Amino acid sequence: DPFTISYELQLFTVCRAAGERVILSGQGSDEYFGGCASSVNEDDGVYEAVRAWGIERMMKVSMPCELSIASHFMKKLCYPYLDEEVVRMVGEVDPRELRPSSLEDRKAVLKTIASDLGFPMLAHRTKKASQYGSNTTELIRGQARKKGLRYNRYIAGIYESLGLRDANLLRDSAVDVRMDPILLHDAEEILSQNGMTHSEAVAAFYRKMVKDGNLRFLE
Repeated sequence: DPFTISYELQLFTVCRAAGERVILSGQGSDEYFGGCASSVNEDDGVYEAVRAWGIERMMKVSMPCELSIASHFMKKLCYPYLDEEVVRMVGEVDPRELRPSSLEDRKAVLKTIASDLGFPMLAHRTKKASQYGSNTTELIRGQARKKGLRYNRYIAGIYESLGLRDANLLRDSAVDVRMDPILLHDAEEILSQNGMTHSEAVAAFYRKMVKDGNLRFLE
């Protein structure tokens, strides 16, 4: 599963190199604390749908893979954000306090807690997903280019060849977009700085269009 590998390869490296037996994972922070870029400035219904999708994929795809990696290296993974008490407390928080109104506003509750605990540098550090910071996504893009395919189509083809069409949950539908290469490069820079993928950006655009029923927000 190349898509999963793109962000689990980092855990593999950590487990292999770490001398400590226990490793902390940040899984669940995006889903429970409004960290998903695709839920920015959305209504309660969309926010809950995005969160539910993220939790489902995390439980069915990401965590089994992570636990398998940790077990291979005889490590124990701990998920602080998935602790029953944490999840219970999050459930009591008004969704409006968690739902981000902008990319910078994601995980606002966690940022406030970090600042209150004396770690403002963590609260204000720009988020960059591991698959982009480590360039593993670029490696996959390179393989796709060699085959003359776009990234999403390349990933979808691998899933289909393995009979895993449903394993990627809601990523089955691919949209090919042609645009000026300079515009694409500039957009990639902005998306990377904000920890957002092309798919998330396109999905956010589609959701806004469907929600409004028009394209006036582009005016």
